[in-house]
Amino acid sequence: MSTDDAVEAKVKELGRALITATRGAEDGTYKTSEMRHAADLMIDLREMFTNNDGLTDYRGRSWAYRETVNEALDYAGLKGEERPKVMSTLRYHVSNLLRERLSPEQLADYGMIAATSVERQRESRKVRARMARIAARGERISDVGEAEDALRVVNTLLRNIEPRTAKSKKLDSLYASITEVLTERK
Repeated sequence: MSTDDAVEAKVKELGRALITATRGAEDGTYKTSEMRHAADLMIDLREMFTNNDGLTDYRGRSWAYRETVNEALDYAGLKGEERPKVMSTLRYHVSNLLRERLSPEQLADYGMIAATSVERQRESRKVRARMARIAARGERISDVGEAEDALRVVNTLLRNIEPRTAKSKKLDSLYASITEVLTERK
């Protein structure tokens, strides 16, 4: 079988998987196992294409790959508002499956983070909870990492204050207090 025939066969297989996954879907609720299967087929398809550096197009950025995916979406009859919803769901599953299929070294070579989106969300929630705890009055920060995180938050907050608001006389005593603490710590 030629490469073109293999790609065409994979397009049809992906199209059929998308038909199965989206059949009877109400308000963007698709069959998870079928969407995951379609995402796996998309990765198989990515392995048939190369990027500008001649490497396997695992990021799915080549024009040829994208056109081929559009063919599969057309084959599945996905149009209008449903198309971006399906693509969003597929991206989620492709992201997770790539992290299962590729080694951490391969992910790094392609500029991808090894953590899944769920793991990144979990870590983000943990950091936000830690920042909330740090912001609580009276709690001392003894960990250097937590101090660094707290100072990053303060830095961001200070930079986000509008210049005209920052010049308010009501803030002078707070600025003085912050300056005093910073001077003591150096």
